[in-house]
Amino acid sequence: MIDRFNNSVYTYKGYAIKPGAESSIVIMLTASLEKAFAEASKLSEEEQNALATWIIQEIASEKRWEKAFSGSRDKLAQLAEEALEEHHQ
Repeated sequence: MIDRFNNSVYTYKGYAIKPGAESSIVIMLTASLEKAFAEASKLSEEEQNALATWIIQEIASEKRWEKAFSGSRDKLAQLAEEALEEHHQ
């Protein structure tokens, strides 16, 4: 069954399909995300935009944290090992 997600996106068996002039964009969604988007599509345009902004900001924040800690994992592991050695002395 094809469901209308909003004015320009349709969902079908976990896929979000946005028809385009020359081609369509197809994105795989989990069942949970598809359900969340279906519920979000019932919100007003203002609420949908606020939710979209929040989601985008959260994803950007996660990427920043990952980047910030990616270079320090080895150093943190070394510091943790040193702290354990000192604790056991």
